[in-house]
Amino acid sequence: MPALSDTTVYFSVTNTLDDAKRDLDAPFSFLDYLKYADINDKENELLSYQNYLQAWEERTLTSLTNVNVDIKTQFLNFLSEINLLFFTNEEQRYFDNIDLNNDEQLTIAVPFFSSKIKEIAIYFKKKRNSITSNLEYIKKKGTEAGAVRFIKDQILDIYYGDDIPPGINPKERSPEDIINDIDISFERVYDTFNDYYDLSPEKSPTFYDTVSGDRADFFTSNTNTISSSFYLDDDQAIIDIINTRGVGLEEIPGLLVNYNEPDLTLVQPDQFIDYRNTGEREDLNFNLTKEIPVNYQGTDMYYISTGDAMDYVYETLFTSRYPHRNLLNINNPSTLTIIGDSFKNERSVGRFYKPSTRGVLKMECDFTSYFIPERFESNALYIIPNPSRYGSVEGVGGHARYSPLIFNSTFNRFKNLTSSFGRFLPEVDSKDQTFHSYNTPEQRLFQPNNIAPLVGIEKLTVPSHIYRESGDIFGNIFYLTNVTNTVNRNLDNFEPAEVPQERYTTLFETVSTDSRKETLAGIRRKDKSINVFNIINNTIKPIADEFGYVFSRFGYNNVLYNQLMSGKYQALDIFETVFFIKTPNYLIVDNIDYNDGAFSPAEYTAVVREYNREIIIGQGVKSISNISNPTRLGSDIFYIKLTSDPSVTSPTNIKFFQFEMFKYNKDTKKDTNLITNNSQNQSYFADNFTFNLNSNIVEITNIALAYNSKQNKFIAMTNFRDLNHASFFHILVFDITGDAFTVYDNYVVAPDNFTETINFYSPSTFINNFNAQGITSNPLQDLTYGTLRF
Repeated sequence: MPALSDTTVYFSVTNTLDDAKRDLDAPFSFLDYLKYADINDKENELLSYQNYLQAWEERTLTSLTNVNVDIKTQFLNFLSEINLLFFTNEEQRYFDNIDLNNDEQLTIAVPFFSSKIKEIAIYFKKKRNSITSNLEYIKKKGTEAGAVRFIKDQILDIYYGDDIPPGINPKERSPEDIINDIDISFERVYDTFNDYYDLSPEKSPTFYDTVSGDRADFFTSNTNTISSSFYLDDDQAIIDIINTRGVGLEEIPGLLVNYNEPDLTLVQPDQFIDYRNTGEREDLNFNLTKEIPVNYQGTDMYYISTGDAMDYVYETLFTSRYPHRNLLNINNPSTLTIIGDSFKNERSVGRFYKPSTRGVLKMECDFTSYFIPERFESNALYIIPNPSRYGSVEGVGGHARYSPLIFNSTFNRFKNLTSSFGRFLPEVDSKDQTFHSYNTPEQRLFQPNNIAPLVGIEKLTVPSHIYRESGDIFGNIFYLTNVTNTVNRNLDNFEPAEVPQERYTTLFETVSTDSRKETLAGIRRKDKSINVFNIINNTIKPIADEFGYVFSRFGYNNVLYNQLMSGKYQALDIFETVFFIKTPNYLIVDNIDYNDGAFSPAEYTAVVREYNREIIIGQGVKSISNISNPTRLGSDIFYIKLTSDPSVTSPTNIKFFQFEMFKYNKDTKKDTNLITNNSQNQSYFADNFTFNLNSNIVEITNIALAYNSKQNKFIAMTNFRDLNHASFFHILVFDITGDAFTVYDNYVVAPDNFTETINFYSPSTFINNFNAQGITSNPLQDLTYGTLRF
């Protein structure tokens, strides 16, 4: 007797499992065998298949006249399938003329099939490796970028490959040329149809605003009925299936009767999994149908079954498997099978009214449920959502299940009088999802009358105009202010200016110039003060008072310390706890702590960099320089420094500038020199940053640094000035990859309506070219012409 197969083949008569037998009439084909067999030895699959055929022959008592012939038939079917699915049109026409049943012709065709199978295997292996190893490709699936890549890949598959017929790409264009000429764009379309969840199978499609289209034609595919017999009584479930189609009598055609026996011979074949009545309950469709509510219901379902004498059963019908995925399916387990046809794009409604992100807000409170058995109908069945979580609610489907239970709210989930102003707020626990307004320390500092004692900057008298406002991570506010000669209130008691026609009449020929407004350039150049609003102390003080302990560390440098304590500041930038403080000659990068209303340094040392913005008389041995604003990119904060030619002997009309860039990491608190004169030769700066402007540059007024996230490049704009205060703008576009500094644009914008200036880069040049004379009288201001006269 031949030995039975040692390999378990599922759904086969050769196993002893209690599963459906799908090879009762004929053995599995080789491909089906590979699909159902639990094979561990991949190298002996053919031998294992032969053992299966022998075992099938033994179990079914059916003799296969020749096992080898049957195997040959399976392989011929396999080759025919390859011909149908993977051959080109020319290859198919050739092999259609070959008789595979002829051994001689089959011998000629086998090598080609072998080569084709190998190509298919290699192709799928490459695709599998590229998908599983390319994390970026996986992350982009479902996104616009992923769709663009997919479309381009499909287009390339048309033009390139071993099986592409000649003439598809007559110009022999490279893949790069084809891809570069393709522009793919998407327009977002929004689905405005709402009735997708909790759909009642008792309602018609028109109840859910569905009148025509696929949504109406196949509406029942979106709804699912919960049948209690599927979960409680298999016999009754089979009887219901039989009676749904109806049972007729041969003696009386057209008469349908109710059948009360679970006779599987009366069940139609389409009620079985493979559309074949096997006589086995395991093969009935309802075994899979009853899994749909379990998988798509948003809560557990209960049932109440009543009898004749007011007796009843109250139990769980089934437990929801994925309630978190189906929160909206409260009464019915709807499935999203057919989408709606109500779509709108942004252009149709206007981009200003772009749909916002929508969510679901569920309000709940504690309640109790009970029922009165005397009110039950006899021999009735009620199916209801979990009564401990849901009452008689309609849900988004607009149709509630009838429930014999009575629900009463307990009103005990509200805070009591000890919560003061919050006594009407709901009491929640860790299981609840709650919504809170933004809470700040100011809101916690309230008086018994619920009025905050905090005073805003607009209520305080400050002898300056607020130039810039910044805040740290602790909630303190720093005001960079432009000091003025008059004391003003920032908002209250402000007297607006009247129109000129009402202020000045035709009798006035001159206007007083004693209160001339400052120019924007002048405000940027002048020293400013910094006032600090301390959130805990509820005070506004100069930064020298609040940062006294912080600034004391710079006592070793008298110039820097005096500028910090005397309120001479050029700029202030704050990144969480990292402060960039710029004085007229220094930039400080420091990390600050804040505890109990006091500021203190978080690090032992700070970064201090000196710069010299402009040349003054008597300063002939010092180059000019300036430092840009800081720009944050992730955890890194970048800033640059520009310094003129350190050599004092070269003509100042033709000079090069030395470019330096630094990076401060706010997490590690480390300052790194990315580009300095140590990392680049002086010749590099002389070759790339030498400007012949026909004018003597005596000042680097300002450097503005920004980062373009679209191009992944930095842009720095520098404002130079000469002796006549004519402005020259230097634009530099660059990026940094590691230590590599790449320049993309580097040019200067110069005015054409200025007078060339002489070189005032040393005191001797000034003295040799001009005669100096002392002023013997006080200058007077001419109010008519707005000039000074000596």
